[in-house]
Amino acid sequence: MAACFLFLLLSALAVQADQGDFLSGEGKQVSPALARSAEEVMAEFREKAIFLVDVRPEEAFARYHIPGSLNMDFHEIRVRSFLSTKPLVLINEGFALGRLAESCEDLSKEGFQVAILAGGLVAWKGIGGPLAGDPFAMEEMHRVSPEVLASELAWTHPVIVHGLGREEAVFTLPLAHTLLRPHDPEGVQDLLTLMGEGRNNPFLAPIIITKNGEANAAFRRYLASYGMGEIYVLEKGWAGYERYLEHRRLAQRSRDERMASTGSGTSCTLQD
Repeated sequence: MAACFLFLLLSALAVQADQGDFLSGEGKQVSPALARSAEEVMAEFREKAIFLVDVRPEEAFARYHIPGSLNMDFHEIRVRSFLSTKPLVLINEGFALGRLAESCEDLSKEGFQVAILAGGLVAWKGIGGPLAGDPFAMEEMHRVSPEVLASELAWTHPVIVHGLGREEAVFTLPLAHTLLRPHDPEGVQDLLTLMGEGRNNPFLAPIIITKNGEANAAFRRYLASYGMGEIYVLEKGWAGYERYLEHRRLAQRSRDERMASTGSGTSCTLQD
């Protein structure tokens, strides 16, 4: 089994050499300086020294949230002058960080003191932080949609943990960060070591990709038994991700065909 794991890891690193190497820091990285740990945030929030701003949609906030946190989108933050009186910590589930990082940069330029809760609500839950809402809905915070995964692959924080055979299509991810198959204790230990060595990137986010998502819960419990509780799963697995990519390709093709049929160079401006 260990030899099988080593072969898979070497195969993964070969893919990385062609498509961008997570370990070498290629790809966009969320600045470590933006990270605030769940423990830090909890202590400062209790002292009312910060604002917690949950940027998720209103319906997601209603299902579960940190009591006392504010729910608003990035545009609303800009027009709420009282938010400039204390540091802000932006919150979501913890995996989708690209938009948060870009918004932090924009808000900083406008005079806000802004950071990101590293690990998001998953990390908050992991240290026993209080949450209000539907306890059953809180399981949703570990789930990542295919659309979100696709949007985050340009960044360095996703760590792909797959439960697929090496012949399956996970090796064709647009940017292979780290492809591991921890089906034995040695594999899990290698994953734990990777996460430990990645502490210069406090935003590392392991995500489990199984064939169709049916084994997500079992795979997550398996890793949790080794102390890895802050982990995400891809909804509907690799099969769902492939369907999403195909739908996106078809939508883009339809758009291109519509543009071609109407004539992209046609002007709507009346000429004399």
